[in-house]
Amino acid sequence: MRTPKQTVHFLDSNLLSPTNPIRINVIGSAGTGSKIMTCLMEINHSLIALGHAGLQVHLWDDDVVTHANTGRQRFADSEKGLYKTVAIINRINRWDGIGWKSETKKFQRNVNGVIPENASAAIYISCTDTVNSRFEIAEIIKSLGKFYDYRQDTPRYWMDFGNSKFTGQVLLSTIGKIEQPKSRKFKTTASLPSVIEEYGKLLLNLKVKMTRQVVLLLNRFKSRTYSSTPL
Repeated sequence: MRTPKQTVHFLDSNLLSPTNPIRINVIGSAGTGSKIMTCLMEINHSLIALGHAGLQVHLWDDDVVTHANTGRQRFADSEKGLYKTVAIINRINRWDGIGWKSETKKFQRNVNGVIPENASAAIYISCTDTVNSRFEIAEIIKSLGKFYDYRQDTPRYWMDFGNSKFTGQVLLSTIGKIEQPKSRKFKTTASLPSVIEEYGKLLLNLKVKMTRQVVLLLNRFKSRTYSSTPL
């Protein structure tokens, strides 16, 4: 009886020995995102020391630092009032002498339906806390994949982070198919499903449920407002 081969995915060869730093978009800079940035800084430092081109990271978020963010997230009192992305990127660039970029806006299309500048990257890391954001990210990545087939920052991987009160999860997916080497030892897979492909129906149901709850809360608020108005 033959032992079934283990299924594996080999990293895109273009990321192993790139000429230029690998472009990464990190989306969300709160509890998870602020800590992921520290990890990426350490990874980048190690890669360069090993002769790799390293990473070029853009951090996306339109939120600012408040008192509620200090301590629990990677922010200090002295950074209150700054954009979260600016605070984190300035800190990292000064520490390691690099030139990562802050994007003080949401990773989404504008009112005219235009994809934001600098949206293209080889790797996407989403650290958001809404269902809508994941669908928007998936749609933008899919659109970019059609136009940038032969560029170094062609979308290749998407890593989605999520958590509840007591649990957390990370889902790594490919963007399209990644060419795999031939292997006698392993069964290779060219594609890994995204959070949308794997849990799309569940996310849609959650989105509908949350929408109903918001409508219910708004109706309650309106009824209380009207009932408290003096005659």
